Amino acid sequence: MAFANLPVCSERATPSFDDSQPEELQRYFMDLEVLLAQNNIIANQEQKQVVLKYLKIRTKSLWKMTKAWSDQTKTYNEFKVEVGKLYPGTSSDQTYMIQDLDMVIRHYVCIGILNNLDLREYYRRFLLIS
Repeated sequence: MAFANLPVCSERATPSFDDSQPEELQRYFMDLEVLLAQNNIIANQEQKQVVLKYLKIRTKSLWKMTKAWSDQTKTYNEFKVEVGKLYPGTSSDQTYMIQDLDMVIRHYVCIGILNNLDLREYYRRFLLIS
């Protein structure tokens, strides 16, 4: 069986995705693609099955509702694109939204910048998002 050499969910090095952190979606797919290549899993349906293997039940159920999952003529890449649409702002060119920047600014307005360490932390967070 093609999946016999795949790590089990409880192993430390398994790919993981937490939908409360959608910005990690691209990294999840990159990790999976390494695993797929290492195990020579090239059939689209098998690739889609491996994608679901490491997800939490709720997330797995959501992803199974996509057309690309149920339509066996759809490729792995089409499935990946459709899943990406479930998480707006997760494309590699747009990780953060204006609300994220607003939250950082509000945070520091409330607590203040009291020393050089606070200023550096604010600068790093602001720069990362902006």
